[in-house]
Amino acid sequence: MPVVRTIAPSASTGTPLQIALDREVRVKKVGQIVQARLMQSVYASDQLVLPAGDEVNGNVARIGSPGGKWLMVSIMNADFTPTRPIEVAFDESSCCVSP
Repeated sequence: MPVVRTIAPSASTGTPLQIALDREVRVKKVGQIVQARLMQSVYASDQLVLPAGDEVNGNVARIGSPGGKWLMVSIMNADFTPTRPIEVAFDESSCCVSP
């Protein structure tokens, strides 16, 4: 008798998500919680994993420093608070889709 396995669909780590923030977030530290909504559905092997409009929760994973060239251009333009590259990891969804 063949063994039938059911595998729950999931998005792999590093899957890019198109999201929209619910409100403006002033990033202060690594680990800060960020809430957003998915703009496009996420599929794995033709199965819906996360539907569009789903609320996702994540946290600030990394705050980088502006590169030297970018920092110099910002200072020359009298901008003493240049933007920093920020990496946010979304690891929780408000909704689960069952296969």
